[in-house]
Amino acid sequence: MNKTCLLTVIIPTYNRAPELKKTLKSFIRNKNPKICFLILNNSSTDNTTDVVKSYIKKDNRIKLINNKKNLGVALSLKLGLEKFKTPFCTIISDQYILVGNYFEWVIKIFMNNKKVNNVHHDNSNDNNQKHYQIYREGLESATKAFNFASFISGLSFRKSNLRLSNYPKNPKAIYIQLSPIIHLTKKGKFAQIYNCKFKILKKALKPLTRKLELKMMKELSARQSRPSDW
Repeated sequence: MNKTCLLTVIIPTYNRAPELKKTLKSFIRNKNPKICFLILNNSSTDNTTDVVKSYIKKDNRIKLINNKKNLGVALSLKLGLEKFKTPFCTIISDQYILVGNYFEWVIKIFMNNKKVNNVHHDNSNDNNQKHYQIYREGLESATKAFNFASFISGLSFRKSNLRLSNYPKNPKAIYIQLSPIIHLTKKGKFAQIYNCKFKILKKALKPLTRKLELKMMKELSARQSRPSDW
């Protein structure tokens, strides 16, 4: 990683080489040296490694970690949160492209607001007159962050206050990103970015409808709340 980088974009991936290729192509159009990329290849069996290495030749801001075995989403993401070296990070799925200057706003918010530990968006607030909003630390920030946390792409953390000691040990745990969010909003603030979002690739998985999402959340809620997950 170059020494000028402030924000690491963490991209977990598994057997989605065609989608990842388009995602990386979209992201590296942004030549900002303050932004770098960490690809977590979760032991893919396709040509993911070759795709990433081809982009590393084009852009030295990209780094690749190849897991020797499939760790599952939860533990692979934990590895990424342990390995990134920059002051801030943003997590992105391997099937999304960026709409707007999201990464620049994440950096600006963190740099100008030392009490902000967590930044995200709700993927729908277009044409808002404000660029972002910062909520009060504690319950207000925790509630807002929790409401947005089911959508992982765009979720951003400040490294200096990130604690992973209570991170889920169960590799099948879902919504694992809630663990650092809960900790970071106890004594810090949450910021919501407007007018920037992430768009799913046309050939990737179709986005969930609200009806299907509610059904899935209902089915998984019991498992999510088990102490063994945390």
